[in-house]
Amino acid sequence: MESALTSECVTGRICLADANSTSSERGSTAGHFFRVMAGVMGGLMLVGWIVGGLTAYAGRCIQKRRRKTLIYVMAAANCLFIPYGILLGIFTFIVLGSPAAIEEFTRT
Repeated sequence: MESALTSECVTGRICLADANSTSSERGSTAGHFFRVMAGVMGGLMLVGWIVGGLTAYAGRCIQKRRRKTLIYVMAAANCLFIPYGILLGIFTFIVLGSPAAIEEFTRT
């Protein structure tokens, strides 16, 4: 029993169950933990890809001088990413607030 507990800890598994539980119960706890963590990491990765795609689309909208609200929303969302997202978001607000940009967006 003691060698099974040691081998699981050495191989990187988390031993959250007590030493009196069976090996299958300890594996079940560790398996659930890793499944939850994989789900969380996968969700964060999906959100990152969506924000990146919407940021690229907002750049295309700037080029076409359309969808100013989407551009502002994505500039605010990019402010969550330190440090380059903050720079991108703040400079987007500054540039789109200038009289020349306001005129460009009202012409189209």
